Order: sequence, then structure tokens, then C-alpha cells
Amino acid sequence: QTFSVLYVALLREEHWSRADTAGIYSMAMLTSGVTVVLSGMLLPRLGPRRLMALAAAFAGVGLILSSQATGLLDLYLTYGVIAAVGLGIMSWVVQGAILAPYFTARLGLANGIAFAGMGIGVLVLAGLMQGLIETLGWRMALLALGAGVGITGMIINMLTMPSDLGAFTAKIEEGKGHRALRMKALTGALRGVPFWALFTVLTLTSAASYGAANHQAACIVDIGFSPRVGAIVVAIN
Repeated sequence: QTFSVLYVALLREEHWSRADTAGIYSMAMLTSGVTVVLSGMLLPRLGPRRLMALAAAFAGVGLILSSQATGLLDLYLTYGVIAAVGLGIMSWVVQGAILAPYFTARLGLANGIAFAGMGIGVLVLAGLMQGLIETLGWRMALLALGAGVGITGMIINMLTMPSDLGAFTAKIEEGKGHRALRMKALTGALRGVPFWALFTVLTLTSAASYGAANHQAACIVDIGFSPRVGAIVVAIN
């Protein structure tokens, strides 16, 4: 969510068009969506600990490389692809799958507490990112963000994430020889109304939310407020 703050700095300093610059974020969302699907396949094989550490590494390296970008294409590749792979793996979808085996009795509460961290993270990082941009410039801000995400994320995940999916691991091992049954379950879900209803709700929600999210700070600046006020709006929205 800090891209909204970064977006203002890129428009001011690099003088790229709004559409081309916003496309960086669109590319990141597209990459993240594809990565979430692949993460579901990798999670049982690598386990939460290794997968999340890998995600932090991708996000950190992608952001650090973004700080060295010399043009739009560089940012599309580094921010829109490499960093976004890490973002996709660390998404709430994958995190929810990790939580499920360990909080079967009160999963809703566990998910609520865990995902509250996303809102708190935006509240903290939007203002921090703006402060870094004002003090050091957008390149050094991305460098600092990448180093923080990469190093901190890898350490926290290696120390706290479980190595496997608990009781689900045994079930996965048992089901490896039943590919036909698993495919039947998948195709059954794809033919059902609940699956596509949820798919539609999430698609429309994401389009409405993220389609406008990266323009929030720019809109605030356009009507005469400072980028700092724009960052505050992003943080509390």
C-alpha cells in the first residue's frame, strides 16, 4: 500500500505519465494474483517456514533493485514482478492456509487478529515511507524498505513459522496417491455456485479498492495538500 505514496514522488521527479506509472502497480497485482495460485502448490512441498522466508527474500530483493531503476521498464520488472512474487506468497490467502491447521477451534478469531496486522502495517509504513522520501528521496526510501522487509521478514519467518502444516501434512502425504480423487474434488468445486460467487465478490472488491488505492495520495496533492497529508490519508483509509 505504500505505492500510493511512491506514486506521487515518481510523478514529480521522473515526469512519467500517470497511466504508465500506475501500470507498475497493476503489473504487481497481476503478478501477485498468479503467484498466489502457485503458492498453494508450493506450500505443502516447501512448508511455511521456507516458503515465507523465500517470499521475504523476493520482496526485499525486488524493492532494492527497484531503487536502482533507470526507467519505467526496470520498475515493471523489479517492483511489478520480482517484489510482487514475494507479495503474492505473503498474501492473506496463503497465510490463512498456514493458520488453518493450528487454529481449528477458533480460526475466525485467529484470522482476525493476524490480518489486523495488515491494517496496522499500512498505518505505520505509509507515513514512514513518506518520511523517508522527503528525507532521502524515493530511491533510498525503496532501498531502506527493501532491506527492512527482506532482512526482518526472513528472520521473523525462520524463527516463528512452523516447518510444516501440522496435522495436514500427514493428510497430504496420504492423498498423494489419490490424484484422481483430488482432481474430482477440484472440478466439483469449479462447477459449484459458491466458488464462482466468492470469485466474483473478490474480483469486484479488488477492482474497486485497488483500482483507486494507488491514486489516493496523488488526488490529495492535486487539490492542494502536501504529500505528507496524502500519506496520512492513505495510512488511515
